[in-house]
Amino acid sequence: MLFGIVSNGEIWEFGKLVGQQFTKNSDSYVLKELDELGGVLNYLFEQCKLQFIS
Repeated sequence: MLFGIVSNGEIWEFGKLVGQQFTKNSDSYVLKELDELGGVLNYLFEQCKLQFIS
């Protein structure tokens, strides 16, 4: 599994690649909503951490 983040500094978008299947999160996040963006980033980093532990 590979996670991706795209940002222009204001708008953030996320996705993941599993094998040949890419899934883009349908939501976009903005820097003005820092708590929500931070929650998404925290979730993403926790998922990455789980990959290394397994």
